[in-house]
Amino acid sequence: EKPDGSPVFIAFRSSTKKSVQYDDVPEYKDRLSLSENYTLSISNARISDEKRFVCMLVTEDNVFEAPTIVKVF
Repeated sequence: EKPDGSPVFIAFRSSTKKSVQYDDVPEYKDRLSLSENYTLSISNARISDEKRFVCMLVTEDNVFEAPTIVKVF
């Protein structure tokens, strides 16, 4: 999420397609990895990566969200 709370989509993986789509977000270019079990990893973490991330699961009937706050030390 941006500081104002608006969403920024950075990665997407469909359950039917195994390929990952990374959105064009310059601050994460070449630093993201989304695994087969939907684990998002950010390489070369920076203090600016300390923010709220939300994992969204979209089904035919509903949208589920699971937020987490990433801390960088």
